[in-house]
Amino acid sequence: MAESLRYLGSLNVDLGRYSEAKLLYQRVLEIQKKALGKNFPEVSAILEEMRNLYSFMGEGQEALSSFTRCLQIREKAWGKDDLRLVENLEESARASLVESDFNSAELFLKLALAIRQKALASDCLEVTDSMENLATLYRHHGKKEEAQTLYEQAAKNPDRFLANNDYTSLPCLHKAALTDMALGRLKEADILLNRVLKLRKNFYGAGHSKVAFCPEDMAS
Repeated sequence: MAESLRYLGSLNVDLGRYSEAKLLYQRVLEIQKKALGKNFPEVSAILEEMRNLYSFMGEGQEALSSFTRCLQIREKAWGKDDLRLVENLEESARASLVESDFNSAELFLKLALAIRQKALASDCLEVTDSMENLATLYRHHGKKEEAQTLYEQAAKNPDRFLANNDYTSLPCLHKAALTDMALGRLKEADILLNRVLKLRKNFYGAGHSKVAFCPEDMAS
């Protein structure tokens, strides 16, 4: 019965009938909690679908609450260091930002980074991605020093090397340079931007349009 109701709920979401879908999902949740227990992993799946529905309805706080509960269930079922939680944590961070909850978003992204650092090699690209996510959050919320530290760590990641020129570190280097400029550290920014310019020239060729931005950044 629960699966049929869940299917009908999903169908109503597709048709834009959000109120009907909400009632159906709530019924599914009640049935699953009664049959399986409130901490059973299958319950987390319907909570995730409810999070998506609440997001469509513009009910950000309800969406965050549903997904936080989903995360708690999965942490209990899988363990707090399971890599499968990273995607959930990043989703929770995005939901938190919709609600302008910087502190929760920061916590979720820190946990995601910690899980990857514990489970993976330090030079793994997934670790770098988590560093960038947290650094970008800091940068957009005025924590420039913290952002700078993470961008520089990510840019130095050996696994970002491509052939003999570390072109894949360029986005982090560029963001780190812009952060330096915002902090008034123009000398440090100039060093990083020159490195960005060199990488782009090596990769694209000196006459390519993608090289043109660097002198503009330096002039600013």
